Amino acid sequence: MFGKISLQAQRNKPMAEGWMIDRQGQPLTDPKRSSEDSLVPVGGPKGYGLALMFGLLAGTLNGAAFGRDVVD
Repeated sequence: MFGKISLQAQRNKPMAEGWMIDRQGQPLTDPKRSSEDSLVPVGGPKGYGLALMFGLLAGTLNGAAFGRDVVD
């Protein structure tokens, strides 16, 4: 998801509503403010759980960068 957000920032286009929220829980559409706020889990609780398990298993077990440590 961070790849899509950085692409939107490079193109100076707003993000789709529902990708991120600010600290007050309001939708965030400015991709340049993405470092200040939080991603919304894709797919609700099940999507969050799947993403967490894939990240833990595929990322950390093979020594790859994980989460915000991934470099563009």
